[in-house]
Amino acid sequence: MIEPSPNTRLLRAIKKRERIRRRVWWLLELHGVATFPLPVFGRIPNFIGSKEAAIRFAKLTEFEIAQCVYCTLDHSLLHVRELVLASGKKLATALPKMRGVVEIDEHRHIKAASSVKGFERYGKPLQTPIDIFVTGSVAVDRFGNRLGVGKGFTDMEWKWLRDNGLVRSHCKVVTLVHPLQIVEDLAPFALETDLKVDIIVTPDEVIRIGE
Repeated sequence: MIEPSPNTRLLRAIKKRERIRRRVWWLLELHGVATFPLPVFGRIPNFIGSKEAAIRFAKLTEFEIAQCVYCTLDHSLLHVRELVLASGKKLATALPKMRGVVEIDEHRHIKAASSVKGFERYGKPLQTPIDIFVTGSVAVDRFGNRLGVGKGFTDMEWKWLRDNGLVRSHCKVVTLVHPLQIVEDLAPFALETDLKVDIIVTPDEVIRIGE
């Protein structure tokens, strides 16, 4: 039996990953849980219950002791960004298209500072190492394997932070998702560059990988 070439296996994995993304997007639309911005296809989904998931995230011990929380630009994480600043912590994030990585230490104008325009206004070049890295996902499994939209921005942001010595040794990677985004084992289709998560937070539960 002839084994498929590495390139053939890669192409199959890429196609399977895209089918999983499309199925998740379709399920979120079908069940009416996708919310602004719409349509959900081609995006990290925002979902009904994202605020409740953010509140659950803010109860994690890792969050309570954190000084600096990195949060990607996903709209589903808006409430996370607001809670970070409302808790008196530093918020770290990347400017759109990776034009820079900043930290925000603004606790008076939280709504403004949590927006993309606020990142530009209040952000200063990141110097504080991060304690938690929070990202959205299109799909995730209970083993910590994660799919984004396929552009690799989250993976690039994580690599930049690691390469610049801005990730503390105890840093956990967390994703917030709707239960419909939790799928079967993604390991057969994982790529070497994929960032795995340590904790999954939904509106209803906290899943710690490996526990």
